[in-house]
Amino acid sequence: MKQQNTTSNQQRKSLMLKDLVLIGIFDVLYLVITMACGCMGIVPIMYLIYPTIAAIIAGPLVLLFMAKEQKAFAFAIFGIIPPALMFLLGCTYVVLVIGIITTLLAEVLRKIGNYSSFTWNTLAYAVHSLWMPGVLSQMIFMRERFLELCQPMGDAYIAQLVQILTWQSMILVAIGAIVGAIIGALIGKKLLKKHFVKAGIVA
Repeated sequence: MKQQNTTSNQQRKSLMLKDLVLIGIFDVLYLVITMACGCMGIVPIMYLIYPTIAAIIAGPLVLLFMAKEQKAFAFAIFGIIPPALMFLLGCTYVVLVIGIITTLLAEVLRKIGNYSSFTWNTLAYAVHSLWMPGVLSQMIFMRERFLELCQPMGDAYIAQLVQILTWQSMILVAIGAIVGAIIGALIGKKLLKKHFVKAGIVA
């Protein structure tokens, strides 16, 4: 009987097929939000605020995912898919590396909060959201390749990107993403209070 209970507990803590399906569903929704917000970059100056806007809008979705998936490595899988997809679609390895780092840090933060702390989940989401400024940081770390990727937008567009995407502006973009994530998480907490209570999410 004791062995059966141990096996049952292990199954509850381990990722199952249904967990992977749920991760896939939430990732699709998250990608729709972030890519739609990324279209703001058609106007170069709007590139600077797209991570903030995306983090706010996606906040309730990500916090709901965290409430539903309180298992180790669930968020790691969820979090690595967007930057990995961007890499496969043509972005440089900078996006993938930053995505891996932020996702692993976020997973550690969730673990510290035992996956059920709103505060630690919010911090995890804020750190993970830094993968979006990572897309823009290609201008800093792989300038020539990034400009090649932007070539179809025309010389005038590229000239504006060169002017606005600097180290100084990237720091502000990163701060904006963190602030946006915190705002999005707080909105999520208010909208999804019943889900959080049911999942045992605590402050």
